[in-house]
Amino acid sequence: MQHLSRPTAVASWRLIFWSGVLLVGCARPAIVETAQGGDLVRLRQSIAAEQKAGTLDEKKTRAIARGMLEGDIQRSRGSEGADFVASLRSCAEPLEDALSNRAETRDATGGEAALVLVERNAWCGASPSSFASDEDGAWRALAAHEADGSGDAPQRRAFLIDRDERVRRAAADAALSAKSSADLSVLLEAGRVDPDPLTRSRALRAAGAIGGEGVALALRDRFDAGDEGDRLAILDAWAEEATWQAGGRAELLYASHHGSGPVALAAAVTFLRAGDGSKPTPELQSERAGAFARLARASVDGTASERRLALRLLPTEHPETEALLLTASKDADLEVALIATVRLAGRAAHQKAAETRLLEWARGEGSLRFEARAALSVYGSLDVLPLLTAEIGSKDARARLLAGTSLIRTGAVVDAAPLLADTDPGVRRSIACRLLSQLPPAR
Repeated sequence: MQHLSRPTAVASWRLIFWSGVLLVGCARPAIVETAQGGDLVRLRQSIAAEQKAGTLDEKKTRAIARGMLEGDIQRSRGSEGADFVASLRSCAEPLEDALSNRAETRDATGGEAALVLVERNAWCGASPSSFASDEDGAWRALAAHEADGSGDAPQRRAFLIDRDERVRRAAADAALSAKSSADLSVLLEAGRVDPDPLTRSRALRAAGAIGGEGVALALRDRFDAGDEGDRLAILDAWAEEATWQAGGRAELLYASHHGSGPVALAAAVTFLRAGDGSKPTPELQSERAGAFARLARASVDGTASERRLALRLLPTEHPETEALLLTASKDADLEVALIATVRLAGRAAHQKAAETRLLEWARGEGSLRFEARAALSVYGSLDVLPLLTAEIGSKDARARLLAGTSLIRTGAVVDAAPLLADTDPGVRRSIACRLLSQLPPAR
C-alpha cells in the first residue's frame, strides 16, 4: 500500500507557508480574480481547463481558495454573513487584510470580522474598549473580549449579563483569562440560567479555573440539574487545576463510576488526563486504573453507542488498549469493528492488515465507506485517491465535502480544486478554509 513520504508532507508545509507571501506584490492570475469576483460558472470552467492543461498546481489552488474567500468576505451581509466570517477563525491568517477591510463597515458582519482580528492580536483599529457602549453587540463583544484585566472586573461582570450572547461569550472568555474570584458568583449564575449553551459552557469552565471547594460543590449542584452539554463543561471545570485539588478530582471519579452514557465515559477519560503534572501517588494511580476500567467495560459490555464512544476514547498509550481494539475489530457490529480498525491502523504492528481492511470498506457502498476513506487519508494512503476523486462529482453535498477534505489530507490539493466552485457555499467555503489552514500529515 502506497503512502505519502515525510519529505512530501514537509514540502507541503513550506509551500503553504510561502504561498501567501509569494503572491504579495504580484499580479494575481486571472483565475484568482474570477474566484474573488464570485462567478462560479466561469470559475468552474477555468479550473477544469487548467486541470486539463496541467497548469493548475498547489500554489495556484490555494490562491484560488484565498481569493474566493476574500470575495465572499467583502460581499457578506447580515447574520448569515456574520456566521460565515466567524467560521473562518481556523484559516484567518492569510485573510487578515480582507477581514480588516470588511471591519471598516460598522455592521454585524464587520463586527465579527473585527472580533476575529482582535482574538488574533491583529486588530489595528480603535481600542476595543471604545466599543463598550456600542449599540451593536458584535462591536461590544470586542470590548468584552479585552476586559480581562484586574481593573476590568466591574465592566466584565456587566458584559456577562449583556443582552447579546456574543458579548456574554466574549466576557466569559475574558473571565477565564482573568481568573478573578470577584467574577465567581456571576459566572456560576450564568452557568445556571444563561439561555445560550455556549455561554453557559464557557462560564462554567471559567468558574472552574478560579477554583476552590465552594466551586467544586456548586458545580456538583449544577451537574445534577444540567443538560448533557452543561455536564460535559462541568467535567472540564472539575479538571481545572484550581478545582481538581479542591474536590474536582473526587467529583470526576464519582461521575465516571456512577454515571451513565457519554457523560460518564467523558468523565473517565477526563480523569485520566487531568492532574497537576506532579508524579501520581499510589492512590491516584489506583483511581486512574479504575477510570480506565470504566472505559474498558463500556467498550465490551456497553450499549452500541457506548461501545463506539469508548473505543474512540481508550488512551492510545495504555498497555491494555491494543488487546481491546483487536477484539473489537472482529465484532459483528461493523461500526464497532471499523472504529477499532481505524485505531489499529495507527499502530505499526497492525498497520498493513488494518489498512487493507479499511480499503475494502472504502470501496463499498455503505455509509461506513466515508469514515474508512477519511481514515485512510489521515494515514496518508494513496490507494484511496481514485475513490475520493470520483466522489467529487457526487450529488450529495456531504459526500463532496468529505471527499474534498480527505483529498487535502493526502496532499492531493489540485484534485480537490473543483470544489472551490461548488454550488453549495458550505462546501466551497469549508474546502477553501481547509486548504488555507490544514496540512497533509507527515507519515
